[in-house]
Amino acid sequence: NQTIIFDPANYVTYWPRIFEHSKSALVGRHVGVANVGSFSPSVERGFEIVAFSPISNQSSESFVPPSCEFSGPYTGYDVAGDMEPPLEARTLSSAQALCAATVGCRAVTLEGGRYALRAGTEVLPGGGHAVTSWVLVNEDNCRELPRIEGINYSPTVLIRLLEQSGNLSLIHI
Repeated sequence: NQTIIFDPANYVTYWPRIFEHSKSALVGRHVGVANVGSFSPSVERGFEIVAFSPISNQSSESFVPPSCEFSGPYTGYDVAGDMEPPLEARTLSSAQALCAATVGCRAVTLEGGRYALRAGTEVLPGGGHAVTSWVLVNEDNCRELPRIEGINYSPTVLIRLLEQSGNLSLIHI
């Protein structure tokens, strides 16, 4: 299994189903550099990407993010911003755990016995509805991205993307 952390197709103006010429290289153990170059002479377009990640001796198991904290309850107050797709849970603790694990979730509401995840943070009067809300207060430092065994999770990945069009080279990142 591989996880895409950067897709050059989202940054270049030309992305065919298949490039006519491609080369790739991976230098591991001590350097952590990946290089991919692709070019199609028939349309004179292509790209080169170099990704560099410093190798650390620190185990990825040693990083433990702080717990996500929620303010509230705000009885009689709702939070706008439904999640797409809508996400629900049966208990407050499972809703807060699901919110903590879901990028874009910033609050939990209880209405009609159902806990729903919300994308917004603004607490608004419930408009007569029996609703209670909890808002995530430390979103910036409580989320842990999924970890896959055997991958060295360095705090930084540096990427340089060079788009080629005829005789022109454009550096995107």
